[in-house]
Amino acid sequence: MNCQQVRRHWDLFHDSEGEADLHWQVNEHLRQCPDCAEWFARQSALEETLVQVLQAEAVPTGAVWERIERELAPVPSVSRRVEAGCCGEERC
Repeated sequence: MNCQQVRRHWDLFHDSEGEADLHWQVNEHLRQCPDCAEWFARQSALEETLVQVLQAEAVPTGAVWERIERELAPVPSVSRRVEAGCCGEERC
């Protein structure tokens, strides 16, 4: 699996859905690709932040997005590396 394929399956992996083989392939890629491992960690942090913020807000407002943006800043430009072939390895 390459970086794009792995990242496309983040939601299934994160929610423990999908086939066991998919989870094995994603885990193998994450073990070998620090960029994707970092991306997965940031996606998980974003999900957790969204859940916390939305649970704390009775009616979401613009302040919700401001808090999310503060929690995530600064975000490294991982997406640019993916577009350029991620880590430069042949598997990407």
